[in-house]
Parts: sequence; structure tokens; C-alpha cells
Amino acid sequence: MAAAALIERHRLTSSTHGVVLTVFLLMPQFVLVGAGEAFTYMGQLDFFLRECPKGMKTMSTGLFLSTCAIGFFFSTLLVTIIDKITGHGPRSHGGWLADNLD
Repeated sequence: MAAAALIERHRLTSSTHGVVLTVFLLMPQFVLVGAGEAFTYMGQLDFFLRECPKGMKTMSTGLFLSTCAIGFFFSTLLVTIIDKITGHGPRSHGGWLADNLD
């Protein structure tokens, strides 16, 4: 969150001066989130493979990955619902999730 706050502060001050920003400013955030998810997923999968009974190892690993997938689908559904409620159409500029961040 601190990396996102610093990048957003830089984006807001740069956009008022007409500076074009690059997508590479998002790299620190994606690296931190990706590393966190990798360590979390590996730790959970290792826990399931070591601690589950012999007949439940495959089932627990499958359930873990299924809950991750359901969470991703729920996140997409939530963004779609918020866009439909707050905006007026798929590419509206009046909703919370507008195309233009400024």
C-alpha cells in the first residue's frame, strides 16, 4: 500500500504538469503483490501436502485452488456490479470506475 501511495502521489503531481507517465511505475506494486502471493500459495500448498491425511491431499489442494478461483470470479463480479450501479453504460465517464483516472 505504501508503494501504491507513493506512485499515486507521483502520478497526481506529474499529471498537472503535462508529463506522460509510463506503465513501468506500476512494477514495484506488482512485484510486491506477486511475491506475497507466491509465498502465501506455496506455504499453504506445503501445509496441505504435509499435514493432511493421505487420502485428503489431492482434495485439499483442489479445494484451495478452487477457493482462489472463486475469489477471483467474485472480485470480477463485484467490479462489474459497481460499474453498472455507479455508471451509465459499459464505458461511462460518470461512474466510480471511469476510464480517465484524473
